[in-house]
Amino acid sequence: MSEAEGQGLGRLAPSPGEADALASFGRGEAVEAFCRGRVFCRQLRGGYRFTQDAVILAGFVRPGPGEKVLDLGCGCGVIGLILAGRWPKISVHGLEIQPALAELARRNVADSGLSNRLTITHGDLRLIRELYPQAGFQRVVANPPYFPLGKFRPNSSPELAVARHELCADLPAVIRAMDWVLDMGGYGDLVLPAWRLEQAAELLREYGFKLVCLQTVHEYPGAPGGVVLIEAVKGEGGERTTLPPFHVRLQPGGDYTPEMSDCYF
Repeated sequence: MSEAEGQGLGRLAPSPGEADALASFGRGEAVEAFCRGRVFCRQLRGGYRFTQDAVILAGFVRPGPGEKVLDLGCGCGVIGLILAGRWPKISVHGLEIQPALAELARRNVADSGLSNRLTITHGDLRLIRELYPQAGFQRVVANPPYFPLGKFRPNSSPELAVARHELCADLPAVIRAMDWVLDMGGYGDLVLPAWRLEQAAELLREYGFKLVCLQTVHEYPGAPGGVVLIEAVKGEGGERTTLPPFHVRLQPGGDYTPEMSDCYF
């Protein structure tokens, strides 16, 4: 089975204003604008590109003032860029294992004027204890690789394969990293394929997290849930809340719903 057959959502994120999205900052690069044009995220026209799932996750997160947020596997930095652009009283750190993507993320931070609140580090989340102090963050966000090794054929592009398949980090490694960096009472926000929810919930319980918010994402009303948004708290938390389904489009192939459009603005 190919990764596309098992992916559900997670398609390349189309920009609502891609026709006039300033087009390109460099040869072979395109730029997406977020936060009413205050934030810019360049990405390669070929190779790795962030998906709509990352944009939806950024819209799901509700950080409190003063929070220090870590984006595990930040890619080109899109989640951190949106969060820092939308929430001016937080600071964000992004960790990325692929050096070219980490450098791209740094350029995006500089282009968006967010260098004072958004920092990018090149590193491996499996070595999290060497990179960040224990309990140094109040929130972790992650759009981790979706596909376990052996379940789907890896992408032929090494850059895409690392981003989408568990070649360099699997879900247990992501949860372990969350556990190390989060302070007690801190939050972890994840987007995953719906078929991995049970595994994620079991891992979160194993590491002392409580799942406190859940939302399924559907391409359009009546479509099956492709991915799920998860918020968990480290330690004791309140009752679990299940939010109404999130719909990307009004109908198959149609316009974005207002809630999806809001994720870009």
